Amino acid sequence: MTHPVKHNTQTFSREIIDLILQRSTIELFEAYGVAVAPIAGSSRERQRTIPSGHLVGTMHLSAASYHGELLLAVAPATLERMQPGAGGSREMDDWVLELSNQLAGRIKNRLVRYRVSVQVSFTPTAKESTGDASLAGLPVLGYAFRTLKDDLYVTLSRGLDLARPAMDCEPNVADEGDVILF
Repeated sequence: MTHPVKHNTQTFSREIIDLILQRSTIELFEAYGVAVAPIAGSSRERQRTIPSGHLVGTMHLSAASYHGELLLAVAPATLERMQPGAGGSREMDDWVLELSNQLAGRIKNRLVRYRVSVQVSFTPTAKESTGDASLAGLPVLGYAFRTLKDDLYVTLSRGLDLARPAMDCEPNVADEGDVILF
């Protein structure tokens, strides 16, 4: 006789959040012609430093019991490969903000399938990393990805994994790029 497998709800929630963040990041960069792959073990909370010179964009996310920040840190060379001709610092700041906004939107759209409603702020911020921003000790989930030439980083303030995604997901949700006629 086989016994049903029991999952710790919090562990299972964390696994869903890990997959959503990784898949959303991979697909976002793929849409702009840049292949990225998660660095093994990067979704665990451990010491990481965002390298100096990376451009950082942040978006605020909130759900019923969660308020936090999504951070995307990308090397300028990667941004230039994604958006040729965007060489000025203002254009690069705008581009990292747009990518942060798109990443937050992708995450939001995927969480809807698990009946977790997330609101994304419309006040993103951009800055350049000074190299001393360590992720250690902060209440964040940190994810590192590798391109052919450099790394990029995504962090999410800890707590969204406590939002308790419903395990009977809703399959009838539109994907990015779908046309919806009213």
